[in-house]
Amino acid sequence: MSRMPFSFPSAALISALLIASAVVFFLVGSVGLFQFVAANQAWPQELAEMVIEMNLTPLPFLFSYLCLLLILGMFLDGIAMILLTVPVIFPVAQALDIDPVHLGIVVTMGVELSVITPPVGFNLYAVSGIAQIPIKTVLGGAIIRPYNNHHNCPGA
Repeated sequence: MSRMPFSFPSAALISALLIASAVVFFLVGSVGLFQFVAANQAWPQELAEMVIEMNLTPLPFLFSYLCLLLILGMFLDGIAMILLTVPVIFPVAQALDIDPVHLGIVVTMGVELSVITPPVGFNLYAVSGIAQIPIKTVLGGAIIRPYNNHHNCPGA
């Protein structure tokens, strides 16, 4: 049995940190550009005015925001969704007198639900790897079916 040299874990760790930091900097830079454009075009203010003109109450607004997060979760990571949507949605929530803590809880729950939404579903791959279950099985369990299929559920 051959042994890995001691330098291997440190080289792998450094490589992983470099890749992760590059992804984070790219994401923050891209979102910073988006926020700059959104602020210059006054998108948050226009969205707040539109919601107020629609006489939308807080509950339908939060429901529509959750739907948006579910759709975005099919293609984006959780941090990207938060960084892209919260700067636009927060002024609207303030205009509707939604408590920031409540909005934060809704955002957190919405993002966590959306990152298990196929086709991408980043957390599904983590579950597959940790539980040693094929990704096809995990994806099958995450898809909402229009019927109840209790005979495949253990304990049901």
